[in-house]
Amino acid sequence: MNSWLSIIPPIVAIVLAIITKRVFFSLLFGVVIGSFVIDLSLNSLFLSAEYFVNVFSGAGNTRTIIFSLLIGVVIQLVQKS
Repeated sequence: MNSWLSIIPPIVAIVLAIITKRVFFSLLFGVVIGSFVIDLSLNSLFLSAEYFVNVFSGAGNTRTIIFSLLIGVVIQLVQKS
């Protein structure tokens, strides 16, 4: 794999986050693009789903993601009130 291809998923995720203001959607799209760069086939969708399952299999990762979501919810609640 060419080394310049590895920079595409983070750039896509950052640009999409800036444009849409939706960070989790942008990160999800970045992971899918990254798995597509690794596999270069339609099997990459299944590969990205497997990556997500592997991330949530660890208790520490799950706690960190849930904590981040809760912080985001509190920030949105404070902004709306």
